[in-house]
Amino acid sequence: MKRLQTTLHSILNYSVLAVFFFIPWWLRPDWLPDNPYYLGFLVTIPVILTLAAWLALGLPGLRTAFQDRRFWWITFLTALVLWALLSPQWSEYPGVAMTAAQQFALVALFALAAACAGPTARSVAGALAAGVIFQGVIVFMQVWLQQPVGLSALGEFEIRPFNAGLSIVAAGRDHLMRPYGMTIHPNVIGGYFTVALLCLSGWLVVDRGLARWRQFVRLGTLALGFYGLLLTFSRSAWGALLGGLVLITLTWRRAGAPRPLRQAVALAAAGAVLLTLVFALTYPNYILARTGVGGDVTEQRSVSDRRVFIEIALQVIRENPLKGVGVAVFPWRANEILRSPEYLARGIDLRGDYVHNVPLLVLAELGMVGLALFVAALAVGFGIVWRSVYDPFAIGLAAGAAALLAIGLLDHYPWSIFHFALLLWGSLGIALRGQLKTDVMPAFPAD
Repeated sequence: MKRLQTTLHSILNYSVLAVFFFIPWWLRPDWLPDNPYYLGFLVTIPVILTLAAWLALGLPGLRTAFQDRRFWWITFLTALVLWALLSPQWSEYPGVAMTAAQQFALVALFALAAACAGPTARSVAGALAAGVIFQGVIVFMQVWLQQPVGLSALGEFEIRPFNAGLSIVAAGRDHLMRPYGMTIHPNVIGGYFTVALLCLSGWLVVDRGLARWRQFVRLGTLALGFYGLLLTFSRSAWGALLGGLVLITLTWRRAGAPRPLRQAVALAAAGAVLLTLVFALTYPNYILARTGVGGDVTEQRSVSDRRVFIEIALQVIRENPLKGVGVAVFPWRANEILRSPEYLARGIDLRGDYVHNVPLLVLAELGMVGLALFVAALAVGFGIVWRSVYDPFAIGLAAGAAALLAIGLLDHYPWSIFHFALLLWGSLGIALRGQLKTDVMPAFPAD
């Protein structure tokens, strides 16, 4: 029996780590089911294994979580799931809403298992570091070759420059294909790099006297992830990384918090500045175009399209302020509105899509009740981290979750895409494990 429990614990821990590694993979193996849609992703396998192992072990850690500060986080997250599961009852598209609600329930269960019995944040940092290396090499090669690297069997998109729907940066007549990694969009892989880099900031605090070769490996991983992030040209991810670093810096100033190694921080900062200069000198015209200075039509269209969907979101909210239209139903309702005489008369040629703002999206889909529960679950979770968590890797994961929320002010994928909902709530769940006494690190004096 003891051997079985040990095996199940290993399955649970390694499955959680596999989820964090496979989050940026859009691979849908042929032998996985297509219905419901979210079960067809490779990342679903370790998610299911995590929950199966946790259940077989008797839900370890759940009772403890109910007895400490995580109780209210679990309560609000559970209420949000139940509200999402109820939303098909009043939605015009109940099938769409039910599938999305079940998907979110799976995300919440994974986050709960991670918070109660998952691996340490330091172990998750190792999985993210492996992900950074794998995805970073692919991103670099895609930009260099300006085409796929030939990993379609592993889920790489068959992307080519000038294809319809391809994400590019245009500077006059020049075009640069933005890298996708193994994801569906450059902004998405940019979000993964952001979370990983913030989590890996724990390396700046721990392991004094580390062997030189390990220091080089860590610096190389950080450099690869940072330059890969720059190559995505994801403005929201760039800003979210800066914001996340500010939050981490603030946590270092708390009484009793571990202090970073000044030499490590200085070296990392110098490396970031150097890589930014290399990037700026290599792609100056594209950077100007991406920032909107050059007045490029592609960037102007991106901004105008987002404004249209914000306008539609406000209309949907006015029509359904309390309950919303149902989780994941916004694109369907937006498509109806875009086909109305008012929008056709304005010559707007768009298909229904998510509004690129998570708070607006949650409010439109789940109403004021859903948004209140969403905000409450996040506020309680981050409040616990601020008051109780001192492990630097857990702090980095919480900052990564906060960075995804910042990205969510300009994009929708932290809420709408299964993989990155897992990253958001799973990161916060692992960070909340850091409040346990066994995970709290002793304070170190400043160098």
